[in-house]
Amino acid sequence: MANVNVGLMGFGRVGRNLFRLLLDDEQISLAAISARQDPKGLAHLLRYDSILGPLSTKPGVKDGKLTISGREIPLLDYTEPGDVPWGDLGVHTVIDTSPKRRTREEIQRHLDKGAQRVILCAPPVDPPDIAAVMGLNDHELKREHRIISNGLSTSQCIAPIIKILDDAFGIERAFLGVIHAYTENQVLSDVPNADRRRGRAAAVNIIPLETVAGTAIEQTMPEMAGRLTASAMHVPVPNGSATDLVCWHKQPVTVEAVNAAVREGANGRYKGIIDYADAPIVSSDVHCSSYSTIFDSMATMAQREKISKTIAWFDNGWSYAQRLVDLMNRFIELEREAA
Repeated sequence: MANVNVGLMGFGRVGRNLFRLLLDDEQISLAAISARQDPKGLAHLLRYDSILGPLSTKPGVKDGKLTISGREIPLLDYTEPGDVPWGDLGVHTVIDTSPKRRTREEIQRHLDKGAQRVILCAPPVDPPDIAAVMGLNDHELKREHRIISNGLSTSQCIAPIIKILDDAFGIERAFLGVIHAYTENQVLSDVPNADRRRGRAAAVNIIPLETVAGTAIEQTMPEMAGRLTASAMHVPVPNGSATDLVCWHKQPVTVEAVNAAVREGANGRYKGIIDYADAPIVSSDVHCSSYSTIFDSMATMAQREKISKTIAWFDNGWSYAQRLVDLMNRFIELEREAA
């Protein structure tokens, strides 16, 4: 397969980041976008992005299609699996960017409508064919896989670190704290909401919210089931997030040993996935980083040779979209190998 046509279900931050990455891609083409929003408004947000800055190529809308660089991409007004006739649009792979956790029955509707593969941007309710983290388990991908979870930006960030620490020192149990930039699912001023915290102004508050990061990690690393607990705090920054991981280990740990293990992984198996930082960085320093993980070696701590504490940063939009592209390219390779 020399080329794959992609359909987007949803066109929020992940979708627009992905659009920019695929604009000049020679192997992956956007064939359709489905989002129940004003087409001209979508084109405007695509061109003018508060985090990424202006897009150099001006998009437009004509006859229900997004136009850019001489291309026309159909814009559809649907939000649920089964609504879009993907096969009729020539779509091979659907990227479902919805934050909603879907059942396998719901996801199957994409396939029933002609898609050959579905990649999810939220951990599904039922087990997918595989929950992929590039660098960690992409060697397990098979061309027969049809329902794939790309997890969360959080799980893409921290799963490689958990794997490194578990292999090197064993993990008896772990607590994961996620410090996340505010998202499009929050609000800018206080409004009534059934979730009292979610109704508070995101840009002026630190807001504790539930996270399914633990579920996403366990779908990728079943061996961590029952050993990991996760929580999240959304903080008033528009971009740049972090994970704060505390582990109780089976083998003795020191700051030097933990950092050495991660450095080795960053230079080896996880090259291009983990960036080993030895400078005093802050959240704005990871803006538009293509790495899943920026490991903060200066923040590593250890106690009594039994407990480690590590911090890893990530750009919660750009790096996640990069991994989606990597995932699709890996399937293209598998299809070519089978041809």
